[in-house]
Amino acid sequence: MSGIKRYKKNTNKFLPLLASVFRRVYRFDKKLLVVMVLNIITSAAEPFPYIIFSKYILDALVLGNDYGMVLLYSGLMFGTNFVLTNVVRFLNEYKAVMSVKMSNVLADNVRKKCMEMDYEMFNNTAMQDRATLALSLSANNNFVGLLDGVGRMFSNVIILAGVILIVIQFDILLIIAAFLIVGVQCALYLKS
Repeated sequence: MSGIKRYKKNTNKFLPLLASVFRRVYRFDKKLLVVMVLNIITSAAEPFPYIIFSKYILDALVLGNDYGMVLLYSGLMFGTNFVLTNVVRFLNEYKAVMSVKMSNVLADNVRKKCMEMDYEMFNNTAMQDRATLALSLSANNNFVGLLDGVGRMFSNVIILAGVILIVIQFDILLIIAAFLIVGVQCALYLKS
């Protein structure tokens, strides 16, 4: 029993857990973290071709430019959207394959540790329960899923910042009104 580590109870578990997950994924495969960062950036960039090129298409139509420019902007809009969508799809597939591979490596490590234990130590039912628990935890790990959730949060923050910057170019009062509405909604939510 003396070889079992005891951990102090931590009330704020999210940030240390997230740091631990980043370290574990980094030790497993450095490319996986690079792929996750690229996925965050490309996922954040996905809605912007429609937003940006729509402005140019409407400007070309309103200003009376030839339809060649309208077709060019439309083609660029759909082309960049096609490329971004396929890049995100490829990165998601790579993450899924690497997540399964990482899960298998973790389960294999637990199995190797169980094989290296003394027979008398492993014959203890409490130790067998711990080994079974460790194996089920390694099989049900959600390292990449947790990082995906954090990545989606960062991606949404990037999208929000981009949309705010685009709207600020048009009218600062619109942003102020939107923040006031969000503030009132938050205040009403906190009161209830």
